[in-house]
Amino acid sequence: MRGVSGSAALSRLSRPSVSAGDAAWFHLALAACSLVCFAKGRIAFLRVEGGKVELQRSPVQGQAFFYFGANVERFSETFAAVGSIIGFVPK
Repeated sequence: MRGVSGSAALSRLSRPSVSAGDAAWFHLALAACSLVCFAKGRIAFLRVEGGKVELQRSPVQGQAFFYFGANVERFSETFAAVGSIIGFVPK
């Protein structure tokens, strides 16, 4: 992450938040990523316990997929069907 040491960045990014869009870690990730995909609709998650797979209720917050890399074309192609992709001008 720009301007943040590796361990400090991981510590900040791993903190859970009820409303991620206003959380400090979200803005750190947003400032450091190459692209972000804001999912259309909610992403369903699976829970696996004791060999049994259960579909969990979708979270009430929206989801975002951050991309930290140079292959922006591949990320864009892969996630185009998932949601809206936003790119950033390098600082």
